[in-house]
Amino acid sequence: WRAKSRGWLELDVLMGTFVEKHIADFDEPKLDLLEEVLELENPDLFKWFTQQAPVPDELVKENEVMKLMMEYVKTDHSGEFS
Repeated sequence: WRAKSRGWLELDVLMGTFVEKHIADFDEPKLDLLEEVLELENPDLFKWFTQQAPVPDELVKENEVMKLMMEYVKTDHSGEFS
């Protein structure tokens, strides 16, 4: 629910569809990592997803779900923000 109701339509759609696609495969540790991603600020997420700013290396290295989400944006939804 939180992935689909962030208050930014673009993020609601993107994160909501990502979660719908992957959540059934997530174990408890990945659900915790998803929670960390959901706690991130909307402006930061939007800049990262639209490649206006680089995602901090430590975030991608330490959070497998963030890495999956960035791959999802690039492969499945790269044109949605253009």
